Amino acid sequence: MTSSISSLGSGVLWSAPAEEPKGLARVCSCCPALTARQRMIGFLVCFGLGSIMTLSALSSFGSLLIGNPAPFAFKYTAGNLLSIGSSSFLVGPAKQLRDMLAPERFTASVVYALTLFGTLTSIFYLRIQILTFLFILMQMAALTWYMLSYVPYGQQCVRRLVKRMN
Repeated sequence: MTSSISSLGSGVLWSAPAEEPKGLARVCSCCPALTARQRMIGFLVCFGLGSIMTLSALSSFGSLLIGNPAPFAFKYTAGNLLSIGSSSFLVGPAKQLRDMLAPERFTASVVYALTLFGTLTSIFYLRIQILTFLFILMQMAALTWYMLSYVPYGQQCVRRLVKRMN
């Protein structure tokens, strides 16, 4: 696929690809060609499993409260990874990554990824329960902030609300 270049003033801008892919048949060159139906099924299955895993973390909430956060943290984190990854079936992993690293959600995406990594590291490697619990809380906050980046003026509204509460 070739890109066309347009010049505007003294800068050079990259425009959209010259050839647009036909439908959802080939969204990303690194992924196999899937039909729109296969992509939707992949999305629904992956999102459904992620949602079930995240909800099943609630069954481990008691162990979280008595000092064993690992079962809750693992289920919650794995469920979030499946749910976030499910949209790759619809838009492709390259576009998903580009969207996550867009300027308006770069910080939220990086913080969210770090909290996911931190949670898994604290479960399997460090095995420090209070640290795992703190990473769970930070992960929940980071996911909320990340999701608000997709809502028009979502983060701005929350900032204003917090300022008014102070």
